Amino acid sequence: MRTPSRRPDAHSSAAASLRPIKVPAKAHSRQAQQTNPESMAAHPEDSDVAALCAEVARLRDELAQQAAAHDALLSLAAHELRGPLTVIKGYAQLLARQGRTTPLPGTLTHSVEVIEQQSTRLSDMVGELHDAARIRRGDFELIRTQVDLAPLVEAELERRRPLAPDHTLLLLTETTSLVGHWDAMRVGQVIRDLLDNATRYSPEGGVVVVRLGQADGMASVSVRDQGIGVEREQWERIFDYLYRAPNAERRNLSGVGLGLFVSRAIASKLGGRLWVAASDPHAGGGTDFHFTLPLQ
Repeated sequence: MRTPSRRPDAHSSAAASLRPIKVPAKAHSRQAQQTNPESMAAHPEDSDVAALCAEVARLRDELAQQAAAHDALLSLAAHELRGPLTVIKGYAQLLARQGRTTPLPGTLTHSVEVIEQQSTRLSDMVGELHDAARIRRGDFELIRTQVDLAPLVEAELERRRPLAPDHTLLLLTETTSLVGHWDAMRVGQVIRDLLDNATRYSPEGGVVVVRLGQADGMASVSVRDQGIGVEREQWERIFDYLYRAPNAERRNLSGVGLGLFVSRAIASKLGGRLWVAASDPHAGGGTDFHFTLPLQ
């Protein structure tokens, strides 16, 4: 999630495979709208402008087709991976439950825990692939119900703690209840992604502080870590599709550049916002993400 080293996305990779535009030498000499038959006969250079316009239209259509094919491939891959991952995760959970009643050898217990944790992580990544493709196609839908944000945040913190043993996860809250008409699963997904980023991009451990509050009719969640941080010029780019920051690349930190893209789309569709700011250097530096949602 952090500073610039742009991975090629669907548009850049598609553009690389397209034929270059052949710009006529005199294409700049006339306005494109002067392309009726009489003026074209009087001014042959006008036909050059029309040819240029046709070439631009062709390239636009080819880019759209390749982007659609790219998104279709992502959806298909996500669909096909879900089945095997569900089986792997299911058996790992079964072994973990059996281990609580019938003690397993120490190495086997640890192996089962690792399989369960990593299959959960892969399952989340596959879900992001599918969501990103739907967002780009414009058919990403929400299921709104009455949701209390406070217990939702607490549940995600409890889920994250076993996966981040080197981090201390703290919840500071100004209220015990924040109710709105949201999609509980998608709100949980955003919080989960922010917690995942906070722990992943602070590889040496540290404290992750989650603040829950409200102001001006909006519920707010902030997640602050003590990790590698995000340079100011990257504060918007890290939300781009498939964008990865160079400081994360240099440290070989995992990630594909989808989580924040999907999370911001969810926040926006729910009528809220998601943005990033620098943490207070006196509090250990790092990154401070802010997520808001409209209250009822």
